[in-house]
Amino acid sequence: MATNPPLASRRGLGGLTALIGGAAMIGAVFLPWLAYPSLGNTIRGWDTFALASGGTRWFTQHAFDAYGLSPGFTGMSVLIAGGLLGVSGGAMLFSLRGGGFRLRAATMRALRVLALVAFVVGGTNLVSAYATGGSGLVTPEWGLFQSAAGAMIGLVAVWLGLSRDRS
Repeated sequence: MATNPPLASRRGLGGLTALIGGAAMIGAVFLPWLAYPSLGNTIRGWDTFALASGGTRWFTQHAFDAYGLSPGFTGMSVLIAGGLLGVSGGAMLFSLRGGGFRLRAATMRALRVLALVAFVVGGTNLVSAYATGGSGLVTPEWGLFQSAAGAMIGLVAVWLGLSRDRS
């Protein structure tokens, strides 16, 4: 009877993929997020944290639109969310057969919630830019797309990697 190596299991592949999603989110912080065609410059994700003032350094209510609610997370929030997604993937890998520990039900629920939070943080900026951004004022750059893709990949990887086999 042949057994699969631990990394080939659903949890192993999910953990590895969640690490990749977290790394994509972390890398996206240092890439261009926004382009201002009228000014001819771009802003990186880390610049959004550096430019934010006072208490709005983690989350801004008026990120892409001067009028009304336009939520956005700064680069530091996305950096932390990507790190948490990577920790979730690492915990899934270290809990494999022969690993350092076992994942209990409460820990698996916590990892699912962390992945959902990372997804919200990583995807809010792109959705908000398209929903409320003025046409021609600001356009999303590929760093926002990479952040949202990493968050989506991480969410799916954690949730499917921690799901039970129904067969």
